[in-house]
Amino acid sequence: MNIAQIGNFTPPHSSENEFRRALSEGLGHDVWLVQEQDRARWDELIARIHEFDVVFWTRTADLSKQIPHAVQRDMLIRARRAGVPTCAAHLDRWWGLREHGREDSVWSEPFFRCEHFFSTDGAHDLEWATAGVNHHWMPPGVSEFECVPGTPRDEWRSDIGFLGSWRHYHGEHTHRRELVEWLRATYVDRVRFFPEPGQPGIRGDDLRDLIASVKVWVGDSCLAPRADGGPMHSYVSDRVPEVTGRGGFLLHPHVDGVFPECWSSEGVLTWRMGDWETLKVFIDTYVADDEDRTQRAAWARRETLERHTYTVRLAQVLEAVCPS
Repeated sequence: MNIAQIGNFTPPHSSENEFRRALSEGLGHDVWLVQEQDRARWDELIARIHEFDVVFWTRTADLSKQIPHAVQRDMLIRARRAGVPTCAAHLDRWWGLREHGREDSVWSEPFFRCEHFFSTDGAHDLEWATAGVNHHWMPPGVSEFECVPGTPRDEWRSDIGFLGSWRHYHGEHTHRRELVEWLRATYVDRVRFFPEPGQPGIRGDDLRDLIASVKVWVGDSCLAPRADGGPMHSYVSDRVPEVTGRGGFLLHPHVDGVFPECWSSEGVLTWRMGDWETLKVFIDTYVADDEDRTQRAAWARRETLERHTYTVRLAQVLEAVCPS
């Protein structure tokens, strides 16, 4: 297929670049890139829209300051007239996070008006439909090209680790703060939080080695209540496949629709949010049991590589957009 992909390709380890690599190297498609802030490239895309089989739009922020909404809408209209399907993807949660204005953006931005929209937020079917968005749940994935076990480094070695935002986070999700405080109080200097103060984002070989340097990773995702106040389900962050794909042993709060549907209990063990006693038993057991921990990590890695790579995920996306 001849695919036009819109996104920010400047950061080497962006999800856009990992999607691009999955589409081209993993699936063998021709991919023509549109750097999202480049107005001239947008104009060329609009002029050549009939040449493509699919437009695949990935992004991380509102582009209206660089590319007016009218231009974005024009691209979608011309694609529809040319019979070229459009789809968009974003690896995040939208509903129930009004603090950052995310819900408002669903109603206002052309990005959400693609014919198909894929996100990791699978708990809000009613909200997506009410907003007129043809939403598909896309559980998070990882680039198989990055899923290489690393080498432990002495400066990062630790019994317990937490990877992700831990100083500032969504105010609606109070569990993150409670988890960090509990880990600090319970394990003191046996737990480390990454990125550490002053440490830049960790990617590439560094991330592989970091994952290998910690015995037990404790994960978390934005599991604040749904927009209607009910318990969140069918959502986890990409840290689940990022850690397991690189061979890390992960504990994560239980999420209906994800565990065990996506990752089984043979690989990723879960606890109910607030059940600190169960979490402590898991941590203490698997810090001490090298053999069982290694076996479970290998199981989770196998599941991730078989079912949750971006090549697998984008094959599913294209099948939904262009059924064979």
